[in-house]
Amino acid sequence: MCLALTSCKDKVSDGFVAHQENSAAEGHFVYSSDENGNLQIWEYANGIQTEIVADVNSENWWPRLSPNGEELIYYKSPLGNKLQKFEETTCWKRGMLTKVSVQLFEADPIWTHQGQTNWSHDAKSLVFSALNDSSGHWQIFTSNSEGKEPTPISKRAGYDYFDPVFSLDDQSIFCSVVHEGESPESVEFEIFEIDRITGEETRLTFNNTRDHHPDISIDGAFLAFESLDDPDYLSFGKWNIHKLDLTTLEETPMITTDNLSFAPRFSQDGRFLYFINLDILRFQTSLVQYELPNGPSLNVSSDSVNSINVDPF
Repeated sequence: MCLALTSCKDKVSDGFVAHQENSAAEGHFVYSSDENGNLQIWEYANGIQTEIVADVNSENWWPRLSPNGEELIYYKSPLGNKLQKFEETTCWKRGMLTKVSVQLFEADPIWTHQGQTNWSHDAKSLVFSALNDSSGHWQIFTSNSEGKEPTPISKRAGYDYFDPVFSLDDQSIFCSVVHEGESPESVEFEIFEIDRITGEETRLTFNNTRDHHPDISIDGAFLAFESLDDPDYLSFGKWNIHKLDLTTLEETPMITTDNLSFAPRFSQDGRFLYFINLDILRFQTSLVQYELPNGPSLNVSSDSVNSINVDPF
């Protein structure tokens, strides 16, 4: 599911820290980093980095700010745990002013565990993938902003749905799923749009490879997503950022580097696209800010630590 790539250091954090780094970079975003040992949640605002979730007893990751910036969704996993091991992972919501965190998604009869939560644009709903107990596959659900009233969205029970995000009007959901012409075990994930009310699916990409983590531009004109352009590249496969025109469905490469690029996210002002860069020689992850429409790119995190899960504000 390409949720996170990281290797943790030995230090642990003992509190909240603010410092200045990469002061040339504009922007406001949250992200997860192992700068103080285990993964913690940080906020970046125009050159100032502040540690906002510091728990020495867990890995904290996948931060998602509400559209008004008042609340933060994030995940908590046991210290040193692989982040994709969702059966040992819990979802939390934190007030940015109160600094109080509460756990979301109490035990539910429908699913065993869930992940990849994202906000609706009106901040009234959440969308996420959850492992359905009866089907044994990851399905898409929505809930209210408190993680209550879960509603199933996806209809093909025998397939896995990943990476859900809302459309700009919150009436549909973009996600990654194998198309019906392939078996459920296929790795040829494509980007789909699902109507929130009817569950009707519309396939958007037709590249016969693996596509993940769509995000929609603020004008609604196109999607950015990660695509496995070369499955045989080294031992990882070559992941690049692609662009999909939502009017013509024309797909074009957007960001191609010597490294691997993952999980694009648009800034709310439409100026930048952020993504995770994996340096394949050092196996180190960093965050990149790409100025739209055609660059340049700027590294906005330290290259001496691992940083992942960027979410711009």
